[in-house]
Amino acid sequence: MKKSIYLLTLTLLLCLAATNSRADVAVTNNTFSQETAANTAVAQKQQQLDEMNARLQQIKAMDKSKLSHADKKELRRELKDMQRHGIDVQGAGIYFSIGALIIVLIAVILI
Repeated sequence: MKKSIYLLTLTLLLCLAATNSRADVAVTNNTFSQETAANTAVAQKQQQLDEMNARLQQIKAMDKSKLSHADKKELRRELKDMQRHGIDVQGAGIYFSIGALIIVLIAVILI
């Protein structure tokens, strides 16, 4: 019985394991390295967040009582999009794969 459980666990582990590709490694003779790419990405993300914060301050400063219903609806839609995009830019969230959850459940059951 234990052999079949171990065999099943090993099979799931090998089938659902993620493989890493080495496509992100920069060429050694290229001056553009991973560090500069990461710094550029961080700077771009920070710039996007700054732009969104500036737009948010503009929206907060608006006199919304003079806006039509359609304009208010458009502002709400824009704020929701900004919130979703802000979460995407910040990289918030924890992601678990199905394989990892299955392995954790099997490990808990075995212990």
